[in-house]
Amino acid sequence: MLRARVSNDSLNNDHSSLDVLDASEMDPFLPGSEHYPDGNRRPLDVSDDELPNVDPLVSRDAWLPKLGRIASKKYPRTTAIVQRVWTFLRGPSPPIALRPTPLLDRPYAVGKFSFAVSLESKWRRLTNPFRSLLFFSLFVVVYIICLSFIVRANWFLVPADVFTGCTAAFWGAKNDCGLNGQNCEPFQSDTPIDFRCPAACASVELLNIRTVGDEEVIYQPLVVGGGDDQRTYRGDSWVCAAALHAGVISDSHGGCAAVQLVGNYTSFVGTIAHGLSSVSFPTSFPLSYRILPSSSLSSCSDLRDPALAFNILITVIIFVILRPKPIILFWCLVCIGFWHITFFSSPRGEPPPLSDAFGFFLPTLFIAYAFWLHAFQHVLPFFEAAPLERAVWYLVPFWCGVLINVITAKLPIDRLLASDLHRPGAITTLVIISLLLLVIVVNQMRVIRKTGWLPRYLAYYAAGGIALLVLSMLPGLTLRMHHYFFSMLLIAGTAFPTRLSAVYQAFLLGMFLEGASRWGFDSILQTAEELQRDAPLGSSLPEFLTNATNPLANLSATLSWKSWEANASDEGWNGFSLLVDDVERYSGNALNFSLSTLQLLPGVPHFFRLAPSKTVWCDMPGNPARKFSDLVFSASSKYPNWDPPRPIKVGEYGVLNPDTAEFEREGNIYDDPDFANIVKGKPPEPSPAEDRIVITSNHVKGRELGLSGDLDATIAEASFKWEWTFGRHAAAILVAFYPRLDSLNRTLDIKQLIEHPKLRGKHIVKDTITCPKYVLFFSRKGNDRLLLALSVQLPVAPVAPVSAGPGAHTGCVMRYSLGISREAGFDPRVTEDKEYTILFGLKRLKLKNPISSIVKAVKNIPGITRAAPEEEDDGLEKLEDVEQPWPLLDSDGEEDPAPMLSDSEGEGKGGDEDEDEDEEQD
Repeated sequence: MLRARVSNDSLNNDHSSLDVLDASEMDPFLPGSEHYPDGNRRPLDVSDDELPNVDPLVSRDAWLPKLGRIASKKYPRTTAIVQRVWTFLRGPSPPIALRPTPLLDRPYAVGKFSFAVSLESKWRRLTNPFRSLLFFSLFVVVYIICLSFIVRANWFLVPADVFTGCTAAFWGAKNDCGLNGQNCEPFQSDTPIDFRCPAACASVELLNIRTVGDEEVIYQPLVVGGGDDQRTYRGDSWVCAAALHAGVISDSHGGCAAVQLVGNYTSFVGTIAHGLSSVSFPTSFPLSYRILPSSSLSSCSDLRDPALAFNILITVIIFVILRPKPIILFWCLVCIGFWHITFFSSPRGEPPPLSDAFGFFLPTLFIAYAFWLHAFQHVLPFFEAAPLERAVWYLVPFWCGVLINVITAKLPIDRLLASDLHRPGAITTLVIISLLLLVIVVNQMRVIRKTGWLPRYLAYYAAGGIALLVLSMLPGLTLRMHHYFFSMLLIAGTAFPTRLSAVYQAFLLGMFLEGASRWGFDSILQTAEELQRDAPLGSSLPEFLTNATNPLANLSATLSWKSWEANASDEGWNGFSLLVDDVERYSGNALNFSLSTLQLLPGVPHFFRLAPSKTVWCDMPGNPARKFSDLVFSASSKYPNWDPPRPIKVGEYGVLNPDTAEFEREGNIYDDPDFANIVKGKPPEPSPAEDRIVITSNHVKGRELGLSGDLDATIAEASFKWEWTFGRHAAAILVAFYPRLDSLNRTLDIKQLIEHPKLRGKHIVKDTITCPKYVLFFSRKGNDRLLLALSVQLPVAPVAPVSAGPGAHTGCVMRYSLGISREAGFDPRVTEDKEYTILFGLKRLKLKNPISSIVKAVKNIPGITRAAPEEEDDGLEKLEDVEQPWPLLDSDGEEDPAPMLSDSEGEGKGGDEDEDEDEEQD
């Protein structure tokens, strides 16, 4: 079968010339190879009658408006420059048809010698018997079976709970372990813990500063200690990196080992071993471990390298021997690359979560099809006559793109952010990559110009660049060039049949698959918090008052620091977090902390760090603030103040927000001049302070702890030590020491308040409970307990100047697994004017009963017998309690769609409705 191609020269002459081509050597549609004056791509078998009978130069310039021709007369020099630029950009006329000639199937001439190479032709004839659809289908089935065995051997021959990531540690980053590390218990183990590490953990490094004692660690695996005879590592050391440092596993194949938790240890020694360096920590840490060389596990080698060799071999066989249609070749690359990344080179977890993988696979296929339509179908078919050459141009860059994380692991650039440029060598690397990319783009523009498509591509990319510029200027967001997006951005520029285009599009496809499979389709616009990771926030830091000029007298003295008012910070911080020897020992609002509760070891250095904190309802699902208020109100008929430093005073009026359970203040009758005559001489009435109050929600059982030998010294010496347990119900606990009740004056003229327009529909604070020391705790469903121990024998004299802030921390110890807590304290004998508002009661104006009003009016009619005169009500009785302004709630604080009333009155309107039948009531 013969097909005719119209020579481009025929458009500029009156005759036509036909080039006869063998149809077996060409695709029936050759996009990008034939270009016509109108700039469109045409099928190869177009006839002469279908060609436009126009002058190509006139056709190309026909779009110019008349205004342009007028401008050429007024500004001839400028117009001439613009015309020359336009003429250069639109390329040669007629456009050049791009059609690569096989390098291994053509004649060569070297000086006087000439020879012909026909390797590609011979190879095609040799492999033609293997191109049947049946043979290819059998090959795919065998490949899937073999791949499943490799995946099984790599992931499913050991228990899933022994897999350990490269950055896994027993002690969490930042303050994930909570106060005194209670969230990371136990600190010791009687039996070794088996684990399995993947390969290539030595290349996983800290990208943000991690402070160890007085040393800042970055750009290396986090390993602390290991230099002693028993190779003891600190609890926050990465387990796999520590195993590499100990020489128990290899970096190329990973491996299995065991770890023994040994609890508290002092003086971790840093050293260099097996290519990794560790840092020293000269004091004690509550959690440490040792790596044991033996393990009961088998099938411990990471098979990523054998799997890579297997998949490369498969793609070579498909490209060189089986040689299916170009579109089948493309889909083979997409599927093999995606699942290789998912299972071996960059799994999303250990073992890989298949549900996530299939979730990203479908959108990946849609985007890959767009790659085929706009890039691959214009290049890949042109190399069908050169299978050997095609395998080189496509497979080598494709697998480089798939392994982009391995190839660029040592480059000192991570996310192309300004913060990454501080790393040594980052600027040099960025300049080299930018120059290389510039050369590639300029060369590709040269190729596109030859085909006449450059103006259109420049318009496309200019529009896209403007859109990205606008997105990058959105407030609070940063533009991120993810792997997948970078590939999607550049792939269209490779839709021209050249060898370099084949290399570029293969590499971009592999990089796209690596990004989509490993990281998913993250947003290209991200907030500063999302990019922060665990880097320092750059916020204001609190200032110690205990310093070189005012040092600690001994290790039982008290640390003190300035208040946020003294620090003049307006960043919203409302508390402090104190780290002693890299362990969080205090979190709250107090301005000093007694070290006597820690029993610090003498003779070794100690490190103290103070950070700002902001107490919020953390990341609990639902509406925990509303649930906490609901539980406390059901138990006490008063609303709690989760932020006790925020004062709530008697006489304030406003509304209780039904969504946040916060009292939204609008004013105070004692401060508002409009109420001056009503409240004059009638201030709030105080009541004597009590020892303490303890409020617990239903289903919470508590007991006081005695002098048991099982208690550690810190708890045993405390004057208040209680333990509460709660089952699968939400729990709220409130403890206040030396509470005092303040109430509205009972002699107030309530009638005037009722008639005042400012109080219509408002809630008024009838009473408040304030205290110098409090503890709040809330937990959602989950079997747990709260152990609370603290000393309420507060010091008589302040341990820091009163101007520095009120009072001292009282050595509170709280231990729990789930939940959130707040606590702070002052010495009431030193700071009498400073107290926390812990509870408040709300009243609202009682609505008139229309029936009683009618009865009263009837009784006042002359001639009707009147009843005995009614006693005058107390003024405050004209106010009624404010019930919870929300419906029945579930354990998350959300509205319960199918409420079931509890049989306990203590649950109240919004209590838990799923009470165990066999659970006793308090």
